[in-house]
Amino acid sequence: MLSKNRILSPLLTLLWLSLLSCADKPTEPELTAEDVAHIVADELARIAEAEKTPLTPQVIAATALRSTVYLRIQTKHKNYYGSGFVVGEEMIATCEHVLEGMVSGTAESVFDERKYPITETLAVSQKHDLAIVEVKGFTAPPLTLGDSSSNSVQVGETVYVTGNPKKLKGIFSQGVISGIRHEGNELINGKVLQMTVPISLGSSGGPVLNRNLEVIGVVGGDELGAQNLNFAIPVNFLRILLSTIR
Repeated sequence: MLSKNRILSPLLTLLWLSLLSCADKPTEPELTAEDVAHIVADELARIAEAEKTPLTPQVIAATALRSTVYLRIQTKHKNYYGSGFVVGEEMIATCEHVLEGMVSGTAESVFDERKYPITETLAVSQKHDLAIVEVKGFTAPPLTLGDSSSNSVQVGETVYVTGNPKKLKGIFSQGVISGIRHEGNELINGKVLQMTVPISLGSSGGPVLNRNLEVIGVVGGDELGAQNLNFAIPVNFLRILLSTIR
């Protein structure tokens, strides 16, 4: 809740500006009501931003895991597993390579064993290794998609990942953005985010979140034979894919 002093601050600003506009100063342009409204709105926004309480890792983990899924994929020759997360009503985002060769598949909460069938592949981007599938009956709040532009994601910022590495359901990990690679890698064309969060087989498709509980990327795997060379697909590519089915 805003303190009395913080509430009075923009009101006093408004009063001060109003007095200025009434003063007899013919050499200075008068402030319009629109100017005053913009200045007061900026002041209120500054106050609201200053009063934000940072989310703890515990809160981020509990919220993100609720919307993280464990994927079981059946192909003609082998069964696979991976991660995904809720992006809309009965819609799960994951990596395209997790679904490669899929004949059938199921999704389940990381908290129980109840399985929900993957009924349809709604959209795929091989270029960016992304896919969105329909999972009938699975209900969980969608995670908020953030912004992965260079102005929003910075090297050194803390990030969190949820997923199912090595078939271990519901793992929460923390690291930092260690690099931004505009050339991509062997799986992903275009920009990728490099991070120090531990990644193992089964993590692909999980969400990468910032400290505001916004998804800024999708776990895209690691570089074999290297330590801490783990990559995420920028969430703005997922936004574009999602817009094709809405």
